[in-house]
Formats: sequence, structure tokens, C-alpha cells
Amino acid sequence: ASAVNEILTSEQKYVEDLKVFIEMYIRPMMNDKSLPTYNRRDVQIVFSTIELIYQGNAEFLEEMKGLMAADPVMCVSKTFLTIEDRLQYYSVFCNHQEESRLVIESLILSSSNLRTFLDRIRDQLALGFFDFYIKPFQRLLKYPLLLREVLRHTSETHPDYENIKNAFTSLQVVVDRIHFTVAHKDNMHKLVMFMDSIQGLTNFTKAERQFMKEGDFTKLSYNLLSSKRHLALFNDCLLVTKPLSKGKYVLKRNISITDVAAYALTEEICEREGWKRKTDFDLSFVLEDLKAHKRWPLTCRTEQDCVGWIKAIEAQAQLVRTFSLGKTKAKVDPTGVSTAGVATAVGGASAAAAALSQTQQPQQQHMGPS
Repeated sequence: ASAVNEILTSEQKYVEDLKVFIEMYIRPMMNDKSLPTYNRRDVQIVFSTIELIYQGNAEFLEEMKGLMAADPVMCVSKTFLTIEDRLQYYSVFCNHQEESRLVIESLILSSSNLRTFLDRIRDQLALGFFDFYIKPFQRLLKYPLLLREVLRHTSETHPDYENIKNAFTSLQVVVDRIHFTVAHKDNMHKLVMFMDSIQGLTNFTKAERQFMKEGDFTKLSYNLLSSKRHLALFNDCLLVTKPLSKGKYVLKRNISITDVAAYALTEEICEREGWKRKTDFDLSFVLEDLKAHKRWPLTCRTEQDCVGWIKAIEAQAQLVRTFSLGKTKAKVDPTGVSTAGVATAVGGASAAAAALSQTQQPQQQHMGPS
């Protein structure tokens, strides 16, 4: 009963929040002639879709209230088995929310009237425009969690147990599909932004390429002069770029993730490579292009950043190496024993040995221009 009540009470609060958002923010922003004109299609679609979401969820709430008295569990199964049609509005909202947000943010920067209006309503409600704006997406992700709790507290012998289970499964599929679409769209947008901002980067938008993280670093050279570098890590490669101006870079290297290594910088490595020490070792690591036999000392802003980048690069490189080796080696040998497990183990051991050898064995190749 408590899980069912949580659905009902949280839905009531959500519908009330949508109503406040529409009446206090959206309609005035659309109708007040002293505020900017929202003639961008993305903004118009999002604003009108929020109204449709509100109408649909208000009806959904009333249906739940009407069925609650008869049987709380049956109330949940009956309403959620029919919610899929209403979720189409969430799909539309999610597909346009990011572009709409960017437009609204630019209008906020350019319009003092809009800033004054938003500040006044925020002070009145104690919630800003974007606090309300994100609620439909948050609610969409919450539905499967709420339904799972109901399922967890419902006996398998209950006559409506299978209906709740089916409703949960169907809802999770819909939510995952919408979430995946939004994530894929955001990722492709990110790849396009990288192509636009990095000179020399072409043909970079691939459906399977996933952005992971980016950050700024200082690269030291032999003569103690330092230069800035910006790294962008993807699931299949690492971009090394040099900042030109705000938001603009020139590509220095595009390294396949299987050819990348990252490990802590030590005094021994500095001496071996001929790098004059001008850095805090806790903030620095070595980035290596294994194929080109090139390596560079990079300094991070914090020790946490340094450790995080080493782990992220090594984990992704090892994952791809192991997966690639597993695909090529996963076959049955003459004894009839699969070598897939052996291949995976060898891949891990080889990578670990290679990483260790980079810090222990003398190297002839030194840092090159990058």
C-alpha cells in the first residue's frame, strides 16, 4: 500500500508542478510582448508538448484516484498498462529539450527583460525556470522505479501480479528507448561540436563512437617551457589538441584507444627521457602513443584529475584490447576446448606487462613535437 501511495502522492505533486510551470512561466513567456519572441521551432514544440504532458498526466492522475478505492494494486496495473500512449509526448519533449534549452539560455543572456522576469518568478516560487523544465524527463525515469517497488511489495499469488509485471516490463522498454534516443542524439551533437571546434578533425561522426570525457592539461618540454593541451577521450580514440582561442583547437594527434597508454610520472622516467623536472609528480602522468613510440608528460589541475585520467584511459584501452582479442581468438582448438577464456586472460596479462615495461625498461625514443 505504501508503494502505491507513493505513486499517487508523487504524481499529484508532479501534476501540480506542471500546472505551476505552465501558468507562471510558459504562458507569460509566450504571451508577454515585453519578452523575447520564441519563434524557434524547438522552443515552440517543447512548450506546447509540456501542456500536452500536463493534460495527459492530469487525466492519468484522475484515473488512479477513481480506481484506488476499489483495489490499490489493480489501480496501478490498469492505469500503467495504458500509459504507453501518453508517453509519446515525453518522447517529443526529450527529442527537443536540449536544443530548446540552448535557445532559451541565449535569450536569457541577451534580454534583460527576460532575466528580470525569470528572477522575479524564481524568488516567488523558490524554483527557477530550469528546475521545472527538467521535471518531465525526471518523472519519466522515475516511473519504472516506482512500479518496481509496487511489484516488489506484491505477492506473486495476487491476481494482478502478472499485469503489474507486464506493465513494468512494457514501461521499462519505452523509457529505455526514449532514453537511448536522447543519449544517442546528445552524443552525435557532441561529435559534431568537436568537428566544428577542432581544426584538422574530419569524418569524426560515427554512430558507434561515444564521448567519455575531456579536460585541459599543461605539457612540459625539454627546455622547461610549457604549452597547453586539451584531451578528449572517446570509446575508440583519444584526441590531443592545442587550444587556439576560446572554444577553438587545432588537432595534434588522433590516437586509436588500443595504442594509448597512461601511467604515473616518476623521477626515474624524467631522468630516462631527459625531461627537466618542473612539475608536481602527484599532478602529472605520462601519455604514450604506443604505435608512434612517442610520450609526453602532462600536468593536471588536481591529483584527483590525474588519477581519474590514468584510470579512464587504461580501463578503456584494456577493455577494447580484450574485446578485440576475444573476437579474434574465440575459437575451438584441436582438443575441443574453447580458447576465448585463454585469449581474454592473455589480453589482460599482456596489457599489464606492457604497461609495466614502459616504466621499468630503458627507452630509446624520446618526446617528439605534439
